This record gives sequence, C-alpha cells and structure tokens, in this order.
Amino acid sequence: MANGYGKRPLWQWVLIYLIVGGVIYFAIYYFFIGGSGSYSYP
Repeated sequence: MANGYGKRPLWQWVLIYLIVGGVIYFAIYYFFIGGSGSYSYP
C-alpha cells in the first residue's frame, strides 16, 4: 500500500483532491440551497 502511493506525481493528487473537494462542496451547497428553502428572495 505504501509503494502504491508513490507511483503518482504530486499534481495528480492535487487534481484528485480538487475534484473530490469540489464535488463534496457542490453537494453540500446544493443541499443547503435546494433542500432547506430557508433562503427566500422577495
């Protein structure tokens, strides 16, 4: 398991973390905006 971590370059790990983090952030944002409905604009 330890030697499998070193096979990818650093920029690929940064890209993976950005994609996964963006998906999670979008899911939380969508839950708060679309699910709660507490944000109502006049």
